Amino acid sequence: MAIYRLKNPRQDYPWGSTTDIPKLLAIGNPNQTPVAELWLGAHPKAPSIVVKEEGEQSLSDLIEEYPNTILGADTVERFGPSLPFLFKVLASEKALALQVHPTKDQAKEGFEKENALGIGLDAPNRNYLDRNHKPEMLCSLDSFWCLAGFRSIVQIATELKSLRLATIGKEIDLFVQSRTVFGLERLFESIMLMGNERKQLFVKEVVEKAAVLNGDRYKWIVEMNQQYPGDIGVVSPLFLNLLHLHAGQAVYLGAGLIHAYLRGFGIELMSNSDNVVRGGLSVRHVDIPEFIKILQYNESPVEPINPREVEKSTDVYMTPTYDFCLYRIRLNRGLKYVSSRKRAVEILICIEGAAVLRYGAVKDDIVIHKGDSFLIPADVPAYEIEGEGMLFKATVP
Repeated sequence: MAIYRLKNPRQDYPWGSTTDIPKLLAIGNPNQTPVAELWLGAHPKAPSIVVKEEGEQSLSDLIEEYPNTILGADTVERFGPSLPFLFKVLASEKALALQVHPTKDQAKEGFEKENALGIGLDAPNRNYLDRNHKPEMLCSLDSFWCLAGFRSIVQIATELKSLRLATIGKEIDLFVQSRTVFGLERLFESIMLMGNERKQLFVKEVVEKAAVLNGDRYKWIVEMNQQYPGDIGVVSPLFLNLLHLHAGQAVYLGAGLIHAYLRGFGIELMSNSDNVVRGGLSVRHVDIPEFIKILQYNESPVEPINPREVEKSTDVYMTPTYDFCLYRIRLNRGLKYVSSRKRAVEILICIEGAAVLRYGAVKDDIVIHKGDSFLIPADVPAYEIEGEGMLFKATVP
């Protein structure tokens, strides 16, 4: 079994950047199309293409043909004959959806329910595209702004009280008096389920207040309202943790954790799923009742994850999931990366610089340039990489 180059499908969603992914791949974009995501994996919606000497083949078909060889026997035993993760490059110029992801049980129930209702997998009003959960990690490549998890109840109550928002004054008073998770749930649901006219008045009031206040939280409220005028998601910075990830920092998002990516360029790694339930900030399907149903209301102090060095050239990002693991490989002159012999399937992508990969008895050189990506089957012997640059590796822990 060989190491294979990959061709990866793009997702040109309207919130994407016109420059980040084209620059990474060294391709033109004369029409200035927003390129939002590059998918590296075997999701049925858009699998990568494996480039072989005898021709091209979808990664899904290759895994189906040789599951143990590609994935590794241990991975097949744990997850079945399918790639358990989906690797992405994500480039956001605009905010992309106030959203949550389901648990496995919720995903299975939602998928089967929408099938029973006759909602096609490509229907615009579809929430569940598969039966899998979708814990995910976002690692910033440059600078990345996002909202993730509810702020502390004290922080939310103090800010709402100071803003003196007349449109929901009674609801705020009840919340400030209770200062409980149940009170937060009641307040947030009442806001999300407001009638359209009152919702518009509320968003307008919040934006007007934010426009004359200092602070990143208020700047994002104003900017999101310019992107999605009157959308209820515009007020979410009042309730959620605002994170600014610097290059190399990451955030982990588990099931039910409310979040929204605001702007930036990063690597994303998740379970092999495309299940997203949206509550706002999107031109795609928004389902507020379903969003509320799977949303968890616990206070969630979300802190950036910094990588932990495991070898001189290698860092790991620790998360609680067993579906995937992210590594960063840093190459400098005289510093070689050497893989272990026993491992699961891996996907590599080069983000900076250039390198040479060698493996097997012959050790033929595979030249790696910025933007190149590779499938490394579990059955491939130990390999080594040397050069100058940076790569990210997705695998199974």
